[in-house]
Formats: sequence, structure tokens, C-alpha cells
Amino acid sequence: MVRRLSALICLAVLQLSPVTAPAHPGDAAIDPYQIEYAADADSGNLRTQYQDSPLPGLAAAAGTFILLMMILVMVNRHLHEQRALLRQSEYRYRSVVDALSEGVVLLDRDGRITTSNPAAERILGLSAGMLSGISVTDPDWNAVHDDGRPYRGEEMPGLVTLRTAQPLREVEMGLRRTTGEVTWLLVNTQPLFQCGEDTPHATVVSFTDITDRRRSETALRERENRLSTLVSSMRELLFVLDEEGRYLDYHAPDKHDLLVPPERFLGQHFSSSLPAEVAQVIQEAIDRVRATGQPSRCDYRLDLPGAGTRDFSADIVPLVRHQGHPSGFLGVVRDVTEERRMEQQLRIAATAFEAMEGMFVTDRHGVILQVNTAFTRITGYSAEDAVGRNPNLLRSGLHDDAFYRQIWDSIGQHGSWQGEIWNRRKDGSLYPQELLITAVKDRHAQVTHYVATLRDITQRVANREALLEAKNQAEAANRAKSEFLASMSHELRTPLNAILGFAQLLDIDDSRPDEDRDNIRQIHKAGRHLLTIINDLIDLARIDTGQLTLSIEAVPLGSVLKESLEFISGLATERRVRIHLPADLREEMLVKADYTRLRQALINLLSNAVKYNHPQGWVHVTLEHPDAWMIRVCVTDSGPGIPAHKQERLFVPFDRLGIECKHVEGTGIGLIITRRLVEAMAGRIGFSSREGEGSTFWLDLPLADAGSQPSLLPLPDTQPSGIPAGPTETTPHSDGDRGPVTTDHVTVLYVEDNPASRRLMERVLGHHDRFALMLAEDAETGIALARRQPPAIVLMDINLPGMTGYEALEALKSWPETAHIPVVAISANAMKGDQERGRQAGFAHYLTKPLDIPKLMEVLEQLTSGSS
Repeated sequence: MVRRLSALICLAVLQLSPVTAPAHPGDAAIDPYQIEYAADADSGNLRTQYQDSPLPGLAAAAGTFILLMMILVMVNRHLHEQRALLRQSEYRYRSVVDALSEGVVLLDRDGRITTSNPAAERILGLSAGMLSGISVTDPDWNAVHDDGRPYRGEEMPGLVTLRTAQPLREVEMGLRRTTGEVTWLLVNTQPLFQCGEDTPHATVVSFTDITDRRRSETALRERENRLSTLVSSMRELLFVLDEEGRYLDYHAPDKHDLLVPPERFLGQHFSSSLPAEVAQVIQEAIDRVRATGQPSRCDYRLDLPGAGTRDFSADIVPLVRHQGHPSGFLGVVRDVTEERRMEQQLRIAATAFEAMEGMFVTDRHGVILQVNTAFTRITGYSAEDAVGRNPNLLRSGLHDDAFYRQIWDSIGQHGSWQGEIWNRRKDGSLYPQELLITAVKDRHAQVTHYVATLRDITQRVANREALLEAKNQAEAANRAKSEFLASMSHELRTPLNAILGFAQLLDIDDSRPDEDRDNIRQIHKAGRHLLTIINDLIDLARIDTGQLTLSIEAVPLGSVLKESLEFISGLATERRVRIHLPADLREEMLVKADYTRLRQALINLLSNAVKYNHPQGWVHVTLEHPDAWMIRVCVTDSGPGIPAHKQERLFVPFDRLGIECKHVEGTGIGLIITRRLVEAMAGRIGFSSREGEGSTFWLDLPLADAGSQPSLLPLPDTQPSGIPAGPTETTPHSDGDRGPVTTDHVTVLYVEDNPASRRLMERVLGHHDRFALMLAEDAETGIALARRQPPAIVLMDINLPGMTGYEALEALKSWPETAHIPVVAISANAMKGDQERGRQAGFAHYLTKPLDIPKLMEVLEQLTSGSS
């Protein structure tokens, strides 16, 4: 194509210019218009034809035009072909660039992106449209150097290449995202030049995302630093061997730990620096590692200059495995000389210590090898009798095979067994012994021997049995004591019921002379004092025997204090003593305590402060906070105080410190009961006193949250047993023969076996025309009477001959005609828990003897309100 185009252009030039032809031989001149110039379209050569032309100028012009047109057509075709080739080439290059995983962008002279490939869009997180036209100096790129410094605009790699016309290779650059994360790129640049220019008109920037690689490198560096720190802190010697056993590297805490300098053994086989027997041991360990792929340990000894013979333990560990074989080995070497020496000393010390008792040693098969003198003394078997025999010769026959299997299972799992066992002496007598069997193992953890130590514990077992018998006797004594206390409470309260009850009846009669009424009040006062003593003695005995039952709950301290003050207000008025409560006492202040027992303790402290005070004295109750979890109640009086030499006897039972000679009632056990009650409620009690200035008694109680719930101990089973299916109906009788019961009265049936108590009830209700009384002296009679003539209320004693009050209650509840009748218990059983048991059993109320007559009338009025 080029040759043809050149020929046509030359021909056109000749047509436009006159040509002077050289003279032919024999011709003077040749007319240029007689020569025809023709271009061979196939070969591109010119050929001439001599001819005469009548129109030489016109022909020349037409030829020139045709030639020019042919030139234009050929040029246009050539350009079209070149463009097609260029588009194909551009498509191929574009396809290659788009297929690259490496990001590629093209920057113009101003540093703006004109073209980008998909990888660049993916790495940069921007679409082609968003990238087009963005300058690399745009601050939104947030580009940073490898050390974290921000890039200045002129430092951007693409601009550097545009400015210097030099390519850049492997420049690490970070792009900080809006999230704070940095995407790290490895950047390369290449300048592009136009023909004949020295300044690039564009720059190709290619980059790869190396964020993951940098993270891995960072993690690897951190791991290497940790490992380096770990290795540096190790006290062991470390050696790295290649697959052939040559030293590659080492770690030694101290250079003096090495047998030879590093330059003499690095690169050499380990056997070159070790004695032959040690090298053999290590080689065997390496062979085991090769065979199993697992670490192996070996022990050896070395004679070190200046240190003597030392024991070493080496762990050989395989390094990275390649096709099932280690590519090298790591040797961890420890000096265990002191460790072995200590183990030996411990074994010697243990053997010497155990030799003080009976001892025998067996081999791993249980054959006795040696016995000591103590063994002969305890068992009767001499060394000649025992050596070579099995310890079975000591068997007593009292233990089965399972017992001995348990012994050997324990030895197999834990290496020893210790316990008590019965054995037989040589003379046939049985004796208990304490036996310890220990397995002795070698350095490979294989049992080589058994060492047994034994001790005759005949006396210990006898003492233990005696102690057990004493314990059983003490428990029996405690049970007897509890039964005695319950019986004493009942037997003492029953006569007191008559004494106090009749005293109350006599005091009600206003017609009696004042002197008689004063005598009656003294009888009642003495009876109440006797009742207090009985209650205190029972409480003290129950505390001593551990039978005190508490219900710990959140108790309002203000309410208990006010109630306690009301209880002793009469005594305070009588003795003209003023009592002051704290002004900041709040009802919502809660403490953890048993309500009844806390009230008892406060009443005891307040009553003592009043009783042992001066006339017209005072008592101050204050609150303090010894710590954040406790509240302290202080009771301070203006009394005479307690002499210092008597203060240590203050909590001694029945010791009244000489006050018993004065006219102040008391038992001398109130304070000891108070202290034990407070301590049982997790509190503390104390006092301070100065003679002539008064005393302060205080008790600390734990604070409680408002939502605290009571913590109750379980009550005993209250369900009666042995109740007959139904009573036999019998004729009712009345000790007082009160005649028929009219329907105008509220009928009360009183079941009581004690005649004095029945007479008391007759006298009490005899003063009230509203009530009609029926009496029965046993439960069976009372049940029959209640079924035949149902009363409005039943008053029931608990301890009755035959059926108990609980059984009678259950029987009454089982009959339809009596199930609705309220039953009130009246009993001398006033131990803690009796009232709760009675309420759980179904009694409407539980009244204790001695009977409080106003309380009885209050209960009757409550149960019969609305009845005629």
C-alpha cells in the first residue's frame, strides 16, 4: 500500500510539472505531451507511452485529478484500517487491564483521574463515575505515609512521576477511611510520553491492597516479639537442630552454661560437642521422635569443669513436619541436679519419719521384703516369719474382697491409701490399726515397691467408742432434760393457774376490805414473780441445750422499743423514774431479729435500769451506729452504778452482786439470758459503768432491708396420731351440777381434768350472766357432750388422761355437728413453739396457764360477738 501511494504521488507531481526529457539518439527534442504516463495499478510502476495527443492539456489535467482521487481513496482506506487495528489493540489492552487484580488508574497532566479499572474501583470503594475527574491532591483521600504522617499534595506518587518523569516502585501508602480504618496500598507509577516530548503527558498508577498482608506482618512481628521475650525469660538451654542433627541456633541464659563457645558448635553435629554416651542417649530420643512424631524426653549426666557431676533432662520436640518427617528438632535442656537431690532427701526423710511406726516393704508383686521392729511388736510376726510372704497373712476376715479392691484401686489412681482396718496378730487376736500404703515409683512412673506403715489404734478406737457412748448418754440426758423442762413447766404452771386465777377473782370483788385486797395483790404479785422465775429458768435451760428456736425477720425497732416501754411504764411510774426515748426513732428502721426475743431483751434492760435506779431518777434510750451494718441501742440510767470489782461477775448466772439483800426483786439470770438471746440473733451486748454515776447497757443488732423476709426454723409435726374414728357417746356430767343449759346463754364447754382449774373457770364465768358453762373431765366425755348438746365455744386442756387435746380437736373437726365450733386451747404447755403448734393444729386461740382472766374474757367476747 505504501509503495502504491508513493508511485501515485510521484505521477501526480510529474503531471503538474513540465518534464524535459533527455535527447534520444537521433532526435533533437521530444514533446512532453506526446509521452503518456501510466501507473500500473498492480505493480505501482510507471510506464510511458509515446503517442500523439490532440488534447494534451486536457488529458494532463484529467490524469492529475484521477491520480489525486485515487490517492485520497487509498489514504482513506489506509486510515480506516489503522483505526480498526488501533481499536482492536485498545480493546485487547483494555481487557487485559480490566482483568488485572491490581488497581490501575490513568492521571492526566493535572493529576486528575481519567480512567480506572474495576480492581481500582473495588479497592478504593468508588465507582468509575465517582473516580473520574478526582484529583489525587483531594484532601478526602486522607493519604498517610508508612509511619502515619499525612501525605502532602506534591508527595503523591503520581504527581512525583509527572514532575520528575521517573517511575516509582513499591511505595506503601495508606488511605484512612471515615471509619478510622486504614487501607494500605503498594503503589507503582509509570510516566507516558508523546512522540518527541521529554515531559510526560500522563501517568499510569497501579496499586495492590496489602492491608491483610500488613496485618499478618504486624501479627507475625508481635508473635515473634512475644516468642523472643518468652525465650529470653527461659532458664532452660534451647538448641535448634536441622534434620541431620546439626546445630542451627541456640539460647543460653548464661554463656557459661555452654560446654564450648557457640562458634565451635554452630553448624556442627551435636555429637561433636558431647561425650559419646550422652550423644547416644540424645540420638535415641531423636530416633523416637522421628518414628512417632511426638516429643521425647531423655536424662543424662555430665561432668562439668568446676561444677562436678550434674543431672540434666532434655526434651526433644519435632519442628515443622515435611511430608511426614520432621524438618528439624528443638532441644530443651534443664539442669535437674537440685531437683533430684531434693527428691532423694524427701524420700530419705519420709522413710526415716515413717520408720517410727510399724513398717514393711514389698516388691511390686506384694512379696514382703523387709519389716521393722515396730511391725514385729504390733503384729507378733518376726522378720523370719514375714519376709517372703504376702501381707494377706494379716487379714482378719472382717473385710470382704470389695474392701481390698477399693484399697488397690485407690493406690492405682492416687499412689497411696490410708484408712482404718482390722487385722489379725500371730496369736490370732484381732486389733484395729491405721494403715498407710504408698507406691514407690521410678523415674519412668513405674511402680517398683510398696511401703506400708501401720499403727495400733486399739486405744483410740476404745476412746472413740467411749466418746460415742458418752455422746449418746448426753443426748439421752438432753432429751430427759427437755422432757423434764416440759413437765416442770406444766406441773408448776397448773397450780399457779389456780393461785393467780383465784387471786384475780378475789381482787375483782370490790366489796372486800382494802387490807384484804392488798393481801390478795401481794399473793398475785408473788405468783407472777414465781412465774417469771419459772420462765427464766426454762429459757436458760433451753438455751444451754441448744433448743432455742428463733424466727429471724425484719423487725421495726421503734415499735418494739415503744411496746417494751409500755410494758414497764407501770414499774417506772411506781418508782418515779422518767424514761426518754430517742427523738429520731423511726418506725421504718428495721433490724434482723426475733420479735418476741428482742422485746424480751429490751424489757430486761429497761426493767433493770428502772429497778436499780434512784427514786426520781431517769433512763435515756439512745441509738448509735457502730458501723454501716449495725444499730446500737443504749440504755443509760442514773443509778448507783456497778463497782469495778463486781463488774466481771455481771453475767454469772444467779449472782446478783449483793443486791439480793435489798428489796429489789430478781433472779440473777436475766442478763445472761439477754446476752445469749442477743448473740443468737447475730448481735452483741456490752456495758460500761462507773460507781456513783450510773450504767449504760447496749446491744448491737444487724440492720435489715425493708423487703427482708422472715427466716423460720421448721416446726415439729403437729398432726395427732391414734385418734379413734368416733367417740362413744356417754352421759355428760358437771362437777358443779349447774342444771340444764338454757338457750338464753352462750354455752361454753370446758374440758379439764384438774378440779381446781374447773372450779376457777366456774367462778370466772359465774360473774358473767351471759355465759353458761358445761364441764367435762376427759376428752371422750367432752366430745360426747359436744355432739349431743353442741356449745358455742369449747375450752380444751391439752394434757388430758386418755385422748390428748390435739386428738380431741381432730375428732371434733371430723363430726359435722361439731366441726364448726371454735376450740380454744388452755394449757400449761408454754414452751417456745407450743402456741404455734396449737394454731397450726386448728385451735382458734392458745391460752397458757396461769390463766390471764381479762385475756380469757376478751377471747370469749371476740368469738361470741353477735351471739345471743
